[in-house]
Amino acid sequence: MQASDIMTTEVISTRPDTSVFEAATLLAEHHISGYPVIFAQM
Repeated sequence: MQASDIMTTEVISTRPDTSVFEAATLLAEHHISGYPVIFAQM
Protein backbone atom coordinates (compact mmCIF):
# COMPACT_ATOMS: atom_id res chain seq x y z
CA MET A 1 0.00 0.00 0.00
CA GLN A 2 1.22 3.48 -0.91
CA ALA A 3 0.27 6.79 0.73
CA SER A 4 -1.35 7.79 -2.55
CA ASP A 5 -3.80 4.90 -2.08
CA ILE A 6 -5.43 6.63 0.89
CA MET A 7 -4.68 10.32 0.41
CA THR A 8 -6.65 12.85 -1.62
CA THR A 9 -5.32 15.44 -4.03
CA GLU A 10 -7.87 18.07 -2.92
CA VAL A 11 -6.26 20.00 -0.07
CA ILE A 12 -8.53 21.49 2.57
CA SER A 13 -6.95 24.23 4.68
CA THR A 14 -7.95 27.17 6.85
CA ARG A 15 -6.57 30.42 8.27
CA PRO A 16 -5.68 31.16 11.90
CA ASP A 17 -8.72 33.45 12.28
CA THR A 18 -11.22 30.72 11.32
CA SER A 19 -13.80 30.15 14.06
CA VAL A 20 -13.97 26.82 15.86
CA PHE A 21 -17.48 26.33 14.49
CA GLU A 22 -16.33 26.85 10.90
CA ALA A 23 -13.32 24.58 11.41
CA ALA A 24 -15.53 21.82 12.81
CA THR A 25 -17.98 22.26 9.95
CA LEU A 26 -15.20 21.85 7.37
CA LEU A 27 -13.98 18.69 9.10
CA ALA A 28 -17.48 17.20 9.11
CA GLU A 29 -18.32 18.22 5.54
CA HIS A 30 -15.15 16.66 4.15
CA HIS A 31 -15.13 13.61 6.44
CA ILE A 32 -11.59 14.36 7.62
CA SER A 33 -9.96 14.51 11.05
CA GLY A 34 -7.53 17.37 10.46
CA TYR A 35 -6.14 19.89 8.03
CA PRO A 36 -3.33 22.47 7.87
CA VAL A 37 -3.70 26.03 9.13
CA ILE A 38 -2.06 28.42 6.68
CA PHE A 39 -0.51 31.63 7.96
CA ALA A 40 0.58 33.97 5.19
CA GLN A 41 2.74 36.94 6.10
CA MET A 42 2.23 40.10 4.10
